[in-house]
Amino acid sequence: MKLSFMLTLCAGVAVTTPVGARQGLQKLPFFKPGNRNDPRLCGTNFDVWNERSSERCVGTIKYCENKNWRMFREKFDSVDECFQSRQPAPQPAPEPTKLPFKVNRTGIPLFCGPVDSAADFDKKYSEDCVGTIEYCKEENWWDFGEKFESEDECLKSRNPAPGAEARSLPATQ
Repeated sequence: MKLSFMLTLCAGVAVTTPVGARQGLQKLPFFKPGNRNDPRLCGTNFDVWNERSSERCVGTIKYCENKNWRMFREKFDSVDECFQSRQPAPQPAPEPTKLPFKVNRTGIPLFCGPVDSAADFDKKYSEDCVGTIEYCKEENWWDFGEKFESEDECLKSRNPAPGAEARSLPATQ
């Protein structure tokens, strides 16, 4: 008798425990908002269930914050519990590393020096030789396998100049 009472009590507690607490380690995925015009994610206006409120349509953040889970038979005691039942949001991709800014070194043989072979022919047009400003302005990037739409885009792909004086350094430095 005591055993059946304890089993019934445990089953009752398990049923009334919020979904988030019962799920333990198995967390649901985090969804970014979907395309609201995609019927596979957000349904249509004629659907019986309002798929436009689904987590796949609105994303996990709005789904939990707006308590949309109530419409989809999930039970949580709080918005935080909804978030805790999901995997963490993916981290944004890191910004691409910019290339270094290079100063004009025209006249320095090491960077712009004599053409010793056919492979060195474009050396005098390289960013190492003419510097970043001239390299981008004259669109020399085409000869070195880089693709940009404009001088400005080329300059933005580099770190900023060390200072205004870097643009006017003498060629011998």
